[in-house]
Amino acid sequence: MIWKFLTFVFAIGCVALVLLLARIRSTPQLNDPRLLGSWVSDRERTLEALGPSTSDEGQEKLRNLFGKLKVAYTDTTITTALDDFVKTMPYTVLGVDDHSVVIRDDSPPDPDMAVLEMSSFSKIHFDGVDSYWVTTEIGGLTEYFKRVSQARP
Repeated sequence: MIWKFLTFVFAIGCVALVLLLARIRSTPQLNDPRLLGSWVSDRERTLEALGPSTSDEGQEKLRNLFGKLKVAYTDTTITTALDDFVKTMPYTVLGVDDHSVVIRDDSPPDPDMAVLEMSSFSKIHFDGVDSYWVTTEIGGLTEYFKRVSQARP
């Protein structure tokens, strides 16, 4: 008699687990249409945000650095291009509010980058329909981006 009861409890537990897994899989993934499309680093705005505290030599080095990075977002991937280096990686939107979006880089860990101890999370702050900024993890600088094109629906 006890075996029938245990078999029944086990069967109910299995059904509950299947229903739970089905519900988890059907939970819609967050996205943020504000990201979609192509963006480029906004050199002038980024340098302006640095203010006068940066030396002329430092400003010149940064002038040569900023304004080159291109970023393209689809619903599931980010492609970055800097000079001849192009990288595409999967991402997930973790949170969205009126002013920002938090994403996670879902690409496999790169052992060569481990020494930098960089987070896989990024917070993107929108300050207009066609502009956003991020704080760089290395150096803590604010880099602005401007929209080049929107994704087609």
